[in-house]
Amino acid sequence: MSDVWTAYGDGWNGVQDGSSPYLTADAFGIDWSAGLLQFDLSGIAPDAIVEEATLQLFHLFNPQFGQFIQVFDVTQAWTETEGTGPTAPLYGALPVASLLILDEDVGVARSWDIGQLVEQWVDGTSQNFGLLVAREAATLAYPYFASRDAPNTALRPLLRISYSVPEVVAAPIATPSIEDYIEDSLGDFVDSPAGAPPAETPEPASALLILPVLVVFAARHAQKR
Repeated sequence: MSDVWTAYGDGWNGVQDGSSPYLTADAFGIDWSAGLLQFDLSGIAPDAIVEEATLQLFHLFNPQFGQFIQVFDVTQAWTETEGTGPTAPLYGALPVASLLILDEDVGVARSWDIGQLVEQWVDGTSQNFGLLVAREAATLAYPYFASRDAPNTALRPLLRISYSVPEVVAAPIATPSIEDYIEDSLGDFVDSPAGAPPAETPEPASALLILPVLVVFAARHAQKR
């Protein structure tokens, strides 16, 4: 995955830090700040059915009762080293998920349901440019969420996906029966008229029995972690 903290404002010419241990951070003079992150979903088959997808970020510090954290679908390519705050990638006008923090806890995981968006990424109806995480109320301080560069790997961002792949069953192969082979081989002898000399005895025919084969591609239920 890729992620970056980006911001701009008074005294900030624009910051884009792809190596920060924080996905989002707070500082004096920041007018706008957000975290960008993108997960690689290439290992999921396009015909997979996404049953559930949850974004999980670890809230390190800055307790913020009443802060509204929104998640947006990014609609433009970006990298960890290009596009600072003022030129951050475009994203959707409406959030795909939101979370209202109604506690003052820190050291806890926060979650957003983004199953519908992930389904669109998987089936190709929407291109996966990742997510943008931003606060709604600029008057409240920004919670610090851990990034993929957090020293403790257990605190890094996660996208939990539960999905299934439809079972594909091939049609049975139609094959002649053993009776068909025997009838074809002995037909001349059985149908000879009375008194007529017997037909020349054919060479013994080998009967080949091909049983219909049912091929089943069993799709396993998987969970991407």
